Amino acid sequence: TGGTDRIVKLWELRAGSLTHRTTLDGSTEGITCIEFDPMGQKVLAASYDRSALLWRVDDSVPKVALTGHSRKVTAAKFTRVSNQVVTGSLDRTVRLWDLQRTACS
Repeated sequence: TGGTDRIVKLWELRAGSLTHRTTLDGSTEGITCIEFDPMGQKVLAASYDRSALLWRVDDSVPKVALTGHSRKVTAAKFTRVSNQVVTGSLDRTVRLWDLQRTACS
């Protein structure tokens, strides 16, 4: 989960019970969306602070901060190509990111 509290919380559902697993922080403003990679090892979150952040699920500090949008980032998604994500923003742009270079393609 993520929201205006600026943090991402990961939960585990086991036998019908929801348990808080870990907290990921690093955003300076609210979280607008969260995406897991296909292997469930990474978490990507879009933020009001004009960035998208990438964490490993076992590390509470962001591995990568993707910056370059001029307004709130409202969408973030892993692509079918490994080491590549896409973000969308209220600045009316969609950006394709190369995670190895931490740069917009």
